[in-house]
Amino acid sequence: MSSSVAFVCATSAGAATVYDLIWFGGNAGLQNTGDALTFTGAGLSVDATAHKLLNDGSIGQDYRLGQYLGGLGVTSTQNNDSHEVDGKGPNEVVKLSFSQQVTVERVYFTHVQRNDDFSFTVVDGVDAGTYYASTDIPQWWWNSSYGAYTFQNDWTGTMFGFGASGKNDDFKLKGIKVSYDDTPPGQNPPPVPLPAGGALILSAFAAIAAVRRRQRG
Repeated sequence: MSSSVAFVCATSAGAATVYDLIWFGGNAGLQNTGDALTFTGAGLSVDATAHKLLNDGSIGQDYRLGQYLGGLGVTSTQNNDSHEVDGKGPNEVVKLSFSQQVTVERVYFTHVQRNDDFSFTVVDGVDAGTYYASTDIPQWWWNSSYGAYTFQNDWTGTMFGFGASGKNDDFKLKGIKVSYDDTPPGQNPPPVPLPAGGALILSAFAAIAAVRRRQRG
């Protein structure tokens, strides 16, 4: 499964942080119940699956995941012609399972209408999750059918759920921006180099300390 991915690297304190912007739009259509679509980024991959979102925020039974030009949608029954993540009946959710720990930065939506909300879940296991209250999807003023939400807290993990929180909510999951540390497992980030002249400053401090020790003697 091909995907459109953009990324940029930034260095801070000797460690590299990678930002991946992964888009989910495409034309794979409706998948079999429980089947995943895989998307790849710079150094990571993510599997998307469709499920029922339970009242406590945990992930329930498998549904059918669909990939369309507008993004990912869910259908809860064979005859349900809705191609969106919606709450018309059971609340539906798209679960994203990353190949390594990431921090969620921003999530993008399409087919957004006024007062559409989404629920966000940090998944602790296959079926268990920690639920966070539903949040309104901010619409783009130049095209109200699109929206994006920027996270203010550092939600970090390997699995996340984005679902509907009520019967009037429906949208498609267009994309996600995440960040992660690209330091190889088992390795520490490289040491921070001294700024220019730093070695000379340390030598000067050492000389002063030596003079003081002689004076005390």
